[in-house]
Amino acid sequence: MSPNTKIPFTHLVMMLFFLLFSHQSLADGFRCKNKLVMPGDTTGEVRRKCGAPLDELSLGQVEVNGKRVNMMRWTYDLGNGRFLRLLEFHNGKLISIEDGPRS
Repeated sequence: MSPNTKIPFTHLVMMLFFLLFSHQSLADGFRCKNKLVMPGDTTGEVRRKCGAPLDELSLGQVEVNGKRVNMMRWTYDLGNGRFLRLLEFHNGKLISIEDGPRS
């Protein structure tokens, strides 16, 4: 492609769309044993994808937005030098994934 070649506007829009949405999906989840873990997964699905967590903490019943939920926090160690993954479940459903310290 020569420096004077113009890229059609529709191609630029499609590339931008792809970059925005592919980045979003990676930011919301993480790969565990080549399987994607995403918010909305159940504790059973996460356990099947990743195996047993390094740590499993049950916080019991807590109030979230005026509703009582059973809250759990799981920690996964994905390997030496990588960030720990901190998973929060409400009533058995994955709500959030955060990076912890490096292992």
